[in-house]
Amino acid sequence: MQPALAQDSDSEENLVLEEVIVTATFRETNLQSVPQSIMAFTSVDIQKANLQNLDDLVRALPSLGLVNSQPGRNELVYRGISSGTGEYYTETQTAVYIDDSSVSLISQQIFPQFVDAERLESLPGPQATRFGSASQTGTLRYITNKPNMAGVSSGIFAELGTTKGGDASYNVNGWINVPLADSFALRFVAYHKKDGGWIDNVPGETYRGPTESGPFFETSNAAIVEKNQNESKLTGGRISALWELSDNLTMSFAVITEDQNDDGTWNVDPSLDDFEIIRFYDEYRDDKWTNYAFTLDADLGFAAFKSVTSIFDRDIKYEWDNMAYEQYKDSYWGYYNGYVLYNSQYTFGTIFNDQNQKRFSQEFRWTSQSESKFQWLAGLYYEEVHDDWYYGASNEQMMDNMMWPYAQ
Repeated sequence: MQPALAQDSDSEENLVLEEVIVTATFRETNLQSVPQSIMAFTSVDIQKANLQNLDDLVRALPSLGLVNSQPGRNELVYRGISSGTGEYYTETQTAVYIDDSSVSLISQQIFPQFVDAERLESLPGPQATRFGSASQTGTLRYITNKPNMAGVSSGIFAELGTTKGGDASYNVNGWINVPLADSFALRFVAYHKKDGGWIDNVPGETYRGPTESGPFFETSNAAIVEKNQNESKLTGGRISALWELSDNLTMSFAVITEDQNDDGTWNVDPSLDDFEIIRFYDEYRDDKWTNYAFTLDADLGFAAFKSVTSIFDRDIKYEWDNMAYEQYKDSYWGYYNGYVLYNSQYTFGTIFNDQNQKRFSQEFRWTSQSESKFQWLAGLYYEEVHDDWYYGASNEQMMDNMMWPYAQ
């Protein structure tokens, strides 16, 4: 991205080049001086282009793609290179950072709302030397605004939108910076948004048979038929503190969290009318994550030292309708020819998941500060990841099936 054009206050026709400072090389460098391809969006760019989330950013970056089946289930793809969609245990090919904390995930990639953001940086890969093995195809960095001692400042934003044939949506957010002393400041960010649905769950019935008495319908979804059933709500915030211990030593702490609640499904059935689906279970997906980061910056003269400690915790719960598979299973295996064991009734089932992700990382980094053309970077990095799953399929009606006693 070329440096943004800023409007001169003296004349609307006078345009000047804005200097864009990036930290992709772990040094504050003018974007025009960095000897590699970097696309950067400043806070001004974000506001002018109304970039609010990952979907908006992908549309603004030609090298970046997004595989997204519903809110919260994201896979980032740089330049079309991917290890496959829907993966869970393989490592992602795209690294994602919030400030200096790695939050890289393969198919459930998080990315905070662009509220009070200082800058977004996109680095086509590979970037493994600086950003680890997950950055084989590229790295995406989300840089937040830090607390400052300049004075109290704040901002607020509200938006209301409509969806043709669907429900209304809204978005409200705000931030405030509060210096408590000459060397200590706090910054608070909060936001809440709702995306209205546009997909209808229409009436449907499950088919049981054939039987001796002929085919008949057994289960109806009348209780959960609903227009615009796919609704998504997101609440999040950030608290950060900055303490300037001396001219050469600074400590900062930040907590950022998001809680997303999705109701319904984002799938549609092409055999029905536009934006319609038949579901027998009221699907949901709840996703809450929090990232804690403690950073220590020290000016050693010959080098800048940085210590970054990060703790990431995430809980994901969902239960989805599995009726398409249940009906396929029963229609394929079930028939009646006088032997009860081979008869199968259509039964109702769901897919469920209760998942917890935990990550701890510690990084020490030394970056040279000389004016020489020769620059160096040294560091140590440790990461520990735990991912616990309770995943499976549930079919409570299976024990009521006429074949159940014969299967024991």
